[in-house]
Amino acid sequence: MEMLIFVIILCFVTYFCFIKSKPTMHTRTELLKDGSWNLGTAQKELVEVVGESFKNSDGTDRQKIIKNLKIGDNINLIAEPNNPYSKNGKCVAVWSKYGQIGNLPEGDDKAERIFKKLIKNENVTAVVLDILGGVKDKPSFGVWLDVDI
Repeated sequence: MEMLIFVIILCFVTYFCFIKSKPTMHTRTELLKDGSWNLGTAQKELVEVVGESFKNSDGTDRQKIIKNLKIGDNINLIAEPNNPYSKNGKCVAVWSKYGQIGNLPEGDDKAERIFKKLIKNENVTAVVLDILGGVKDKPSFGVWLDVDI
């Protein structure tokens, strides 16, 4: 009987110490409500990539490029102050090591802040945070970035 009580107590202790006490992981949806968060001294921004369904000027297919991406891949953000496709001429192009996958949304406050930092040659880093789509109901891929500004 004492052994049974000991086993039950051990199960409860194990459950509450190791299983129930695991830190809660934030989901992308929860983080998007705020749009940014702080980790140490870096401010993180969640930014959507747009224009993923277009072809690049060299004819490469952005959707095929995105198929090669993995979450955590480094992304280069390039300020284009004279972009002919942008309404105001300003654009932030989003490049992976495989090629351009799109742009940051025009008129978006975050994209504007990032553009200004890039023009000033300030450090801005980005990684792939999430890749959406590629399924029957949504065959086109979409990309979200985690940007340190």
